[in-house]
Amino acid sequence: MKNGHISFSTLYTIMRDYFTAALPHPVSKQSADIVNAHLAQASSGFRVSGSPIRVTSAAQPTAAIDAALIEKEKTQGLDEDIIAMVRWLMNNGYLELETSGNAYCRATDKMLQTKTLQV
Repeated sequence: MKNGHISFSTLYTIMRDYFTAALPHPVSKQSADIVNAHLAQASSGFRVSGSPIRVTSAAQPTAAIDAALIEKEKTQGLDEDIIAMVRWLMNNGYLELETSGNAYCRATDKMLQTKTLQV
């Protein structure tokens, strides 16, 4: 993983939680939206925005993901990792693209049934 802090399996868990929590509705596949949802769930004081993501609000690190947001290079790596994983999840049947043209994604049954991925 390019971010050097969040593992493949941890990133999958973060993304699975994000996409399955929204079911049956589709949600944004933007890195900032995925990260902010996890930061809120982890009660982190950090917030991000943009594409590529950048930290817009920082605090004392309290959540595991905070370490990937402290350094700009790690934040950029996390953004690239999320983009690559979304692409991989779509290509492998874990996510489906919403048909309304808004570029949102929805978790599939495959994602619901796959609680963890190991590399």
